[in-house]
Amino acid sequence: MSTRIRRQTSTLCTILFLLVAGAAIAQFGGPGALYDGGRLSFSYAQMPFPFYRGSFAAEGPALPADGNLPPGAEAAVGGVTAPTSPDSVTTVIYAVRANPAGTYDGSVIAVRTLGTLVPGNYPVDLTTGSAMFLFVDEAQQFSLPDTLTEDGIRQWLQDLAAEHILASVSGSIQVAEASSDTLHGTFSGLTADSSNPLLLVNVSSGRFALSGLDDPVSAVDLPRRGTPSLAVAPNPFNPLTTAAFRLPTTQRIDAAVYDLTGRLVRVLHAGELPAGEHRLTWHGCDRADRRAPAGVYLMRVRGPGWQECAKVALVP
Repeated sequence: MSTRIRRQTSTLCTILFLLVAGAAIAQFGGPGALYDGGRLSFSYAQMPFPFYRGSFAAEGPALPADGNLPPGAEAAVGGVTAPTSPDSVTTVIYAVRANPAGTYDGSVIAVRTLGTLVPGNYPVDLTTGSAMFLFVDEAQQFSLPDTLTEDGIRQWLQDLAAEHILASVSGSIQVAEASSDTLHGTFSGLTADSSNPLLLVNVSSGRFALSGLDDPVSAVDLPRRGTPSLAVAPNPFNPLTTAAFRLPTTQRIDAAVYDLTGRLVRVLHAGELPAGEHRLTWHGCDRADRRAPAGVYLMRVRGPGWQECAKVALVP
């Protein structure tokens, strides 16, 4: 395998890790995922001779909670946006369609940005993996990997029974509009098969358009400066942590805990609070009073015209 293809495969594993981890937690567009439906399409042709060519088109809602196409469903399109470091945000779009022969075709677009994703041109970058797209055709099955480690994703990718796994080596993703309500744009470029470096396939006329959920936590909801300030302690914590803040006036406050994909974990408060000091405690449980898994969560307190977020770590 060439150095370029090895780098491409490593980057692909990283992108797939972000996608599948987000899928397992946010359930591929289930409650709290950023985008819960849309469409994605493109054309492709082998270079320099178009022996392998065709088109891909999928339109429909996001996948349900079990991560599988429901019986009779032909396609699903969705996506998530999640902070992947204190400063970076990764946006992943996926589309899957069922073939008459019982196989599956799928596509993934991923863009990592510093802060909020904004309209603009994002060139494919194999060095950092900050922008890329992927096409898998004639996969024998569609299921999530057994483990969500990067090694587990790499093994899952190697074991994936598909006719082709093509990842971008050049090109760009053009975002025309990006918000919590809508995401649409275009993409094109050259892809290479991860197992056959001689198979180069050009992707053209790529288009995507997705719609968002009513109130997700997304790139536009990343922590930002504002008043009042939010202090959370202890952090890391087990079994509980407390958010403390002071209100200058009586106002409606919405406070909640989210996982890093934007899925609502627990509502801490929703209603009016008087001016003064306030403390809200999270006991590490979800909305069903089940113990939340160890990991990093976002605690958000929001009032009229302001919000404050803090990352908290629930330890075993």
